[in-house]
Amino acid sequence: MKNTFITTASPETLPNYCGVPISRPTPFPSPPPGTRFFKIPTKTAHGVFNTPLNAVWDTVAPQILASIKVNGLQYSAIETVRFSIAEDGKEETFGPVVVWIAVPPKTTNAGAVRDATPDILHILADAQITGVVVEWYEGSVERLAHS
Repeated sequence: MKNTFITTASPETLPNYCGVPISRPTPFPSPPPGTRFFKIPTKTAHGVFNTPLNAVWDTVAPQILASIKVNGLQYSAIETVRFSIAEDGKEETFGPVVVWIAVPPKTTNAGAVRDATPDILHILADAQITGVVVEWYEGSVERLAHS
């Protein structure tokens, strides 16, 4: 599976976001000049529990899927995650809730998903859900074993 991340974040959530942004500097720290060894922080995806989004997900998820279709996009999967970053010797920090949407490989481009994202953020805002990031990536669902 090829993973190409396309990130859209509101300006107020971007400073806390630990994702893989497009056309922006990496959120990972840079080693000071002269550092011989440098360890890249560990980034982990976690489930989303006990947030306001959980209470309305059964309502907003179908609306988001309908919006994706109206915008002429296909999707492979949609899920909610929170990313954490753990740096050597520092406490793990969590970014905002992310609505993570997979699109089949080679079916769209950054401009199309960028243009579809405001509709999704409006659906969430109408449900009083704010501070959420929408992230798109290329990915396909494949059966791993025969049953």
